[in-house]
Amino acid sequence: MIVYAGPGAAVARRGEFHPFPGARSRTRLIPYSGLDAVPDPWRGLYRRPPELTASAGPSDPGAWREALAHAPAGKLLLGPVGPPEAIYGAGEGALAAAAERGRAVVAIETMEDPGWRPVAGPSFARVVVWEPDPEPERFWRAFASRGGEAGIALPLIPGWTGEARFLERFLSAAAVHGARFVAPFSIAGDGASRAAVHADFARLHPESADAFFDAVHHREWESGARGARETFHETAAAAGMPARVPFLAGRSDFPANARLIDAFETEAERAEEPRASRLLAAARRLEDLGRDVAGIAREGNLRLLWPSDSPEARAAERVLEGDGRTA
Repeated sequence: MIVYAGPGAAVARRGEFHPFPGARSRTRLIPYSGLDAVPDPWRGLYRRPPELTASAGPSDPGAWREALAHAPAGKLLLGPVGPPEAIYGAGEGALAAAAERGRAVVAIETMEDPGWRPVAGPSFARVVVWEPDPEPERFWRAFASRGGEAGIALPLIPGWTGEARFLERFLSAAAVHGARFVAPFSIAGDGASRAAVHADFARLHPESADAFFDAVHHREWESGARGARETFHETAAAAGMPARVPFLAGRSDFPANARLIDAFETEAERAEEPRASRLLAAARRLEDLGRDVAGIAREGNLRLLWPSDSPEARAAERVLEGDGRTA
């Protein structure tokens, strides 16, 4: 049971959020504090506790504009909203404020959400978190009925959703029902998450529950998660399904900065440490820059951001030259 209270304050949480590929952000708008518990790609947990209290934010876009006043540049993460959105309208208020400030938004939905009014364009992406259902078609019907362009966030579970057979069927169904992308995310391997995973699997596949118990509880979780990620990317590539949220930019973003940030993020998703952390640090530097990197490049001053022989500077030159903005 969920108990709602409100309206409360507009919550714009600062941090480094990277729920799944293409959705990295430094600001998360939370219309309903408490609903950010589970299912939650930001924390990688599995399922929501049976009881919680959620505080509804304001429906007034002005309160959300104020909360966003000092947010770093880049995409905003928004949601989830849940059933109370029809009463409180906090999600729509936050979305309106983001649009007024010219910010790109990645909106996260669960199957409990009423769904956003269809929004299209290069500054908005909708992501629906997959949830297991004894009748799989019920999820797909609900997904397809929401309208507008959207993708799916899929938790990668070793021995289940990370298996090639499951992924082939899933990606085929996603394409048939109009998903623009399927973005994977890993979940925590703590005891509570594993128990919840096993309970869901047993509900759907009782005949295989005992074998899956061994797989989920007695095998090394991290190596299984790595294998699931590799299998996902191989299967998605074979199916021609994009595996990350598409490039987004708001009208307040410098276009070249947004493209370069996206390039750094894309490379970081494939890189090992410490290279991945250096790339994300380069993205943060651009978000805090407050200047058009294309103009800096035209002045011949990219070396002020990164040494001219650094991988970051070479990546910047490739992106900016391809964009035609350093000529």
